[in-house]
Amino acid sequence: MLKEVLGCSIDLTKIDKTKIKDVVCKDGHTGKFIDVSILINDEQDKFNNICSLAMGKTKEEHEAKVPTVYLGNGKRVCVANATSQPASIEPQNESKPSDDLPF
Repeated sequence: MLKEVLGCSIDLTKIDKTKIKDVVCKDGHTGKFIDVSILINDEQDKFNNICSLAMGKTKEEHEAKVPTVYLGNGKRVCVANATSQPASIEPQNESKPSDDLPF
């Protein structure tokens, strides 16, 4: 059951292009993926953000204390009612996806 929706923004210029993986998906197409970590804050900040997104790190990078690369932030968009019905989710803004990614 859906409990809440977080809307997030990512600064694509901060993505380490060497960490992009080509993965063959179940439907046969090849997708480009990166690992990210979502860090949930105890309290929201002055911009109502409740989480941060960062580049994922390997175990070796954690052990070597490689600095965290923050990609963006997220805020609560929708919270479901305490009923058995799933929440109705309205998109915040309807922008068309772009295929002209910077990598």
